[in-house]
Amino acid sequence: MVSIIVPVFNASKYLAKCVESLRNMDTALVDIEIILVDDGSTDGSGEMCDGFAAKDNRIHVIHQANQGVSAARNAGLTKAIGDYLMFVDSDDYVDPDIIRYLYQCMMRSDADISVCGFWFVDERTGEINPCAYAKTVKLTGRETLRLIGDEFHSSVWGALFKREKWANVQFCESLLTSEDSLAWFSVLQAADFVIWSKKPLYYYLVRPNSTVHTPSPKKLRDVLFVDTIYKRELKRAFPKAEHVQFDNDYVFRLFRWAVALTRNGYGLSSIDLNILREYAFDTGGLFYKLHDGRAFFSYIALLLPLPLFRVLVCCIVLAIETRIMMSQWRPFRRR
Repeated sequence: MVSIIVPVFNASKYLAKCVESLRNMDTALVDIEIILVDDGSTDGSGEMCDGFAAKDNRIHVIHQANQGVSAARNAGLTKAIGDYLMFVDSDDYVDPDIIRYLYQCMMRSDADISVCGFWFVDERTGEINPCAYAKTVKLTGRETLRLIGDEFHSSVWGALFKREKWANVQFCESLLTSEDSLAWFSVLQAADFVIWSKKPLYYYLVRPNSTVHTPSPKKLRDVLFVDTIYKRELKRAFPKAEHVQFDNDYVFRLFRWAVALTRNGYGLSSIDLNILREYAFDTGGLFYKLHDGRAFFSYIALLLPLPLFRVLVCCIVLAIETRIMMSQWRPFRRR
């Protein structure tokens, strides 16, 4: 049996589509249970959950006071009885073939985790774009750990897990964001093999005003805390000779965070920039960045005063847009 855990908080606008997509999955190969965890909703989502359970005996509902998505997922883990786990967000939905396909991939490859590609669904425009991996590939958990963030995502949705790999893992309830990434790292270290499929079967809704896409200094610290844990686990798993490179990659990620915050409408504040600098300073200083152009540039950029950093970002964006425009330009030729 697959236990599908869905944390629900004020999701009345999206919940019906999510649950119906789960109910309509092809379950010929494996049974399912759907665990809806109502995390103190105030918009009628809890009552909707009870209504779904009344119609389908595969659906179970947990009601609890609002404690956050991590506490909701942990409550679902406690309730789950399946040998396999899947996590779905209440504003997302899935392809009818997702369970059958992921289960088959897992069995054929003897993997502990089976992951599919996904679709980005823009709530504002309705545009749907695939985010498929370049190819279907089987990796060890250790190999996957190294490629997280660059080639593979670190969210728990869109994946089928063997339950036993979650034996000592829970979601961190003190984090406002990146809580699933932290759990992902722990599960990966317990996994022997992961099968990554290029077939997109999960629909991820991009909502501009959602919790995930609403930045704050607390969330930035949470993201950087998780990224620091990731760097630490990489250093534990790989030889010391590679540790400087892990630090340099980390500094480049800090720079990318600063650029993203500058461009997303939230605006990079001096508080945010100081937070990023704190983490950059813990990577060994400028000397260790001299052989890595990306890290050297990123480190210097983070030292700039906030107004100059904003100017730098504008110049980078302009240069990228100009390069794209020039690559698409074709000179007019007279016949």
